[in-house]
Amino acid sequence: MERYEEAEKRFRATIKVNPDVTHKWEAYSYLARLDDLRMNYDDALNKFKKIIEKGSDEQLLEHARQSIEIIVEDKLTKQQLLNLNRVLGAEYPGDLILKRLIQIYRNERDIGNYQVALENFIVRFPDHGFSEEARLALQGLRDQEENGIRIGVVLPLSGQRALVGQQVLQGIQLAYSQFSAANKQQIKLEVRDSGLGRDATAVVEELARDPNVVGIVGPILSWEIQSIIPILEKYRMPVFSPTASTSGLADLSPFVFRNALTKELQARFLARYAVNHLNLYRLAVLYPTEYYGEILREDFEREVRALGGEIVTSISYDRKQNDFREQILNLGGVPDDRLKWMVNRFLRRGAKPPHLNDKGNISRPIIDGGLFSGSGSEGLKVALEVNYDAIFIPGFYDKVGLMIPQFAFYNIENVLFLGANGWNSPELIEMARHYLNSVLFVDGFFPEGKDPGTKKFVEDFEKRFGSKPTVLSAQAYDAANILFQAVLQGGFNRLEILKHLSGIENYHGVSGVTTMLPSGDTDRSLVKLSVREGRIVPVNGPNPPLD
Repeated sequence: MERYEEAEKRFRATIKVNPDVTHKWEAYSYLARLDDLRMNYDDALNKFKKIIEKGSDEQLLEHARQSIEIIVEDKLTKQQLLNLNRVLGAEYPGDLILKRLIQIYRNERDIGNYQVALENFIVRFPDHGFSEEARLALQGLRDQEENGIRIGVVLPLSGQRALVGQQVLQGIQLAYSQFSAANKQQIKLEVRDSGLGRDATAVVEELARDPNVVGIVGPILSWEIQSIIPILEKYRMPVFSPTASTSGLADLSPFVFRNALTKELQARFLARYAVNHLNLYRLAVLYPTEYYGEILREDFEREVRALGGEIVTSISYDRKQNDFREQILNLGGVPDDRLKWMVNRFLRRGAKPPHLNDKGNISRPIIDGGLFSGSGSEGLKVALEVNYDAIFIPGFYDKVGLMIPQFAFYNIENVLFLGANGWNSPELIEMARHYLNSVLFVDGFFPEGKDPGTKKFVEDFEKRFGSKPTVLSAQAYDAANILFQAVLQGGFNRLEILKHLSGIENYHGVSGVTTMLPSGDTDRSLVKLSVREGRIVPVNGPNPPLD
């Protein structure tokens, strides 16, 4: 504080005695900044305003304008804004003050004051650039038959992504249909098409102008979320996407939430399950050199190491490959004839296979049974031992279905194969039916699951729409229910909805148990899947089947 006072004395002296006009205004600008630092915002605004009115240095003028905008937007309390609004009227920066009050009333869903503030702005500043937006917002209020709370829905319901949009919409519609009549009176859905010929940004802004819209489900694509962030920031509008899955998306804005099945979520879940529940501490990774596989690999390896596990080896393959001999040999695979030759050589020499280690001996032959004498062997059964417990393959079913039978050919069989949602396809069974006895993969939803909530959801969905729900429908159902519950638990406006979404913890939905992370991403349980008798089945116990 003493340093502020000393600086103030110097700046005032400069104003008083320095003959250079530019230096005088620079000193005056510093005095305004001191007031800002001391949180004397009224004094700071008056000084910056005086610079704009009487100064001539363009750089100082621009700094004064920017400083006023920051003070009004970020620093003044609601009461201070109200006081200044009464004092300034149509005088600068009265336009900024009134715009900020309009934002606050919209965010608080204070419809009466919001309408009055819009009307005042149009009267006071008829030629202002914001006046047209104010007129549109005012007309929107007048067009509404009632002022109930609304949840917006922004989805592509036309064009090439219409099928995805329809799956998401069906989940939302089912959630809404299960409301009581009283709840439906309290909450209305506002569905907007962001598909053919429509821009998601314009659609979201149209909804955001309405203070009765307190949250939005959607949009579905990550780039759409990125494009609307300035709109979300401007209108303080929370959006909840059940599908947008690009890495780091929720970190871009405090108004973005999602329960999408991300690659990071799958990798973390698999790593935790393998290490903490299956006690598999030594793992190998075989991954495709493409974005999907790279991200899954990086996050899986990071999580395994954080949990005290070890990545024994990490080997890549090209997505165009069909023959994985080289990769499997590098993972320690050995074909039958070579394996028997190695065993016979050790037996003839009376030697033992070398111990497994991380310096080249990644596998070794072992004898499962049979007789051996100096003249030969009889009924010799040999197998291969590897120095890892499981192999994580973050690829898709088309390549995994070719790959796993090749592992058997090279005698890598007594390990668990781990995968992500790219495995979950009936075609995997068709391709590798007899080689899928020790597999575990995950997905965000499984319609044949045994959970009572899931079974009821599937029954209700089939009854209403005549088909099984997809993972997108399930995630949309949960996202909608989370928003609906936020309203029913007192979420009267956007600020309350934002607070509720940030506090979600252990929400039991049909797509898993969900907790909201500080970033806006969800940490949730996933469905563990395996293969039995030619069918994909859920793994409900603590351990997956291992034959």
